[in-house]
Amino acid sequence: AVPSVKDDGTVLTDAAANLWLFDRALLQHLPGLEVGKDYSVDPPTDENPAGDEPEYRKPFIVIPHDGKYVYLDKHGDRQEPPLPHASVRMLDREMAMQVDIRPRHLLMKSDWSGAEPSYINGKPFDPEGVFDWRKMIATVAIEADQHLREVVDDGSGGDREIVIDVPDAELVYLAPYTVIGIEADGTLKRAPAEGLFVRNDLEALERVAALAWAWYSKPRASVKITKRGFAPILPVCALIKSAQASDASRDVGTMVTEERINWSKREVSVSTNFENVDFADFGPNLTTRAAVGSEIRNLHAKCQELNERTSGLPTRIATPSAVGGGASGEYAHAAVEEAGSLGATVDGVSIGTGDRVLVFDDGEDSGIYEKQSGGDFERVVEFTETRIGVLIAVLDGDDYGLTSFVCVGENAVGKMGAYWG
Repeated sequence: AVPSVKDDGTVLTDAAANLWLFDRALLQHLPGLEVGKDYSVDPPTDENPAGDEPEYRKPFIVIPHDGKYVYLDKHGDRQEPPLPHASVRMLDREMAMQVDIRPRHLLMKSDWSGAEPSYINGKPFDPEGVFDWRKMIATVAIEADQHLREVVDDGSGGDREIVIDVPDAELVYLAPYTVIGIEADGTLKRAPAEGLFVRNDLEALERVAALAWAWYSKPRASVKITKRGFAPILPVCALIKSAQASDASRDVGTMVTEERINWSKREVSVSTNFENVDFADFGPNLTTRAAVGSEIRNLHAKCQELNERTSGLPTRIATPSAVGGGASGEYAHAAVEEAGSLGATVDGVSIGTGDRVLVFDDGEDSGIYEKQSGGDFERVVEFTETRIGVLIAVLDGDDYGLTSFVCVGENAVGKMGAYWG
């Protein structure tokens, strides 16, 4: 059987494939071969009315009769007395087909002795003028035990392997000179000499692989963050892009899927899990490389979209009393990178008397500042000295709302998670 498919997805039309035929049967239809299409040319011509639902052809047998080829199962009334039609069916449990015609000797031209008279509809009949079973040509289809595949190496050198099965992707090949019908003059209509790819979804697999690479090649890890007190850390569905400690930064790229409150220990913890995309659903629908690029951009925008879904959470804007139970200095209403930017509005948040603002990445001026009744800001006492390991929850803000920061050194606050908002 042809074609042969190599491990890299290359299709060889001039090499026969070794098939394991155990428990395989002929297909009940000819996949990809639609009624009303001419497959003797490449590309096939469609003679169906526009908008018609395509119907696949069934396997068939042609046989010579009176100098022409006829369909064995629908040859028509070509002789007197009329010849009965034969039935042709694919067997369910083996790679074989059954041809049934009555009387049976109608297929036995050159094999019938004529010793006994033959009758059809009560009239004598000469079987020498009928069909020779040796000259039957059957057009059938099999499903090979080969698979197209596209392999992408992410370049990491690791041993992680992700297998994506795309059930809608197929390779349908019409072997060279396959009989696809009968011309009006009774001669055989055949497929092109070089064969014909009725369907080849290898490019679709390449596009799916490109999408999967864009998604899975980014480092991801699941994390768990625990802090003392009941101040919120991050809302469910918020994306944590990275985690930073005093010695290194780690890529995370996973979403908060669970928040737990331990009343006995007076602590809050959040944990993340992976968001997965079912790439098999894309299948052959990605028709162009531009479509792939568009989908990759959509994947990159997915994180922001998921985070925006949490914009209506009641914890979006909170007050210190709502936070309650946390140690002093473990929350801030808003955050800003420089102390010089402290004012009536910080990161889109209107700051009132008693509200706290986190200043980070500002060297010795990093820390938490509280707005006084006169409008000035004073640093909270706890953050005039080293508070290594203390986690600060930012309650609101256009850029830093619902993010967490951790103190990683003397008067230095490093970003704990991704920005959300």
